[in-house]
Amino acid sequence: MATDRIREITIRLQLLEENITKEAKTVVELEGLAERLDSEWARNYSFAKLADAKKRRNMMKSHRSRLEEELNSTVKMTREDEINSRLEELDKEISTAQDHEDTLEGYLDEVEDEAAKEDLKARLQSAKENTRLLEKERDELETELADLKN
Repeated sequence: MATDRIREITIRLQLLEENITKEAKTVVELEGLAERLDSEWARNYSFAKLADAKKRRNMMKSHRSRLEEELNSTVKMTREDEINSRLEELDKEISTAQDHEDTLEGYLDEVEDEAAKEDLKARLQSAKENTRLLEKERDELETELADLKN
């Protein structure tokens, strides 16, 4: 499931960040050590270790970037799925709401009692407002979906 994958990537990113921090400390320590050593061999060995530490740190940073991209992509796909699902629900709700409006308008034409007509008009107004709100939500979600795809 996408949420499990998001959680997994987030945990891996946290661990990777801790390792990058540790490796950065190692680099700093090795830089200081390499400059203080008297022996040419020891200095060369320290510089080699320093190069290895920098290489590991850079590889971890690169891996972190790939994980962040995957996380962003997974989050984006999850949100797109949520929006598409809600859009389907909204289409059904809007259709039902419009049917309700049509039914109320039909009743309005048939009713002769003024009190009943006023009640139906109030219900019809409420139904129209409900439909308008559903359509507004659909429009907002469609805009968000278009933004996500760009």
